Amino acid sequence: MDPHNLALAYSLSSVSGLRASLTILALTVAIHMHAFAPPGSMAWVGSDQTLIVVAILAVLDFCVDKIPGVDHVVHAVHAVLAPVAGGIAATTVDPSGGGVMTVVALLGGANALGIHGLRATTRAGSSAASLGALNPVLSIVEDVFALAGLALAFIAPFVMAVVALLATIVFVFVGRRLVGSLRAPRAS
Repeated sequence: MDPHNLALAYSLSSVSGLRASLTILALTVAIHMHAFAPPGSMAWVGSDQTLIVVAILAVLDFCVDKIPGVDHVVHAVHAVLAPVAGGIAATTVDPSGGGVMTVVALLGGANALGIHGLRATTRAGSSAASLGALNPVLSIVEDVFALAGLALAFIAPFVMAVVALLATIVFVFVGRRLVGSLRAPRAS
């Protein structure tokens, strides 16, 4: 896999951790616009049927993620969908279709699962601190990050890969502090 495709795979799998269906929708649209050609085994990602299904899922995901309480159910479902989408995204941008596809898919899926875990931890902290009142705001912030991340991934994949790596590092430290502060006993 060449460095450009590797950066694109990492970038897209990272965004999959935030918005799995939106990432696959972006891939499908990119394939429809002939921005790149997926390997033969992944041609289904560019099909009209995939476009319809993921467009519906992306709209549903956008709407239900704004509803406190329901968003946690969606996050539980995304614990499965995010790694699958991350693996699909990473595999689809590898034009070689070679034997490394399984490794690329596993790494992309693991990356998406890690990002999703950070997202879910942040959302759980928000729910605990605000009784879910801040969750719609966090959802909109995630939407903006996902859209910006997808645009940057296709325009400048190396830049997005660095941004994704730095964001992951920051979220790990912030998430650890947030969880630690929630677990710390309060002095009376």
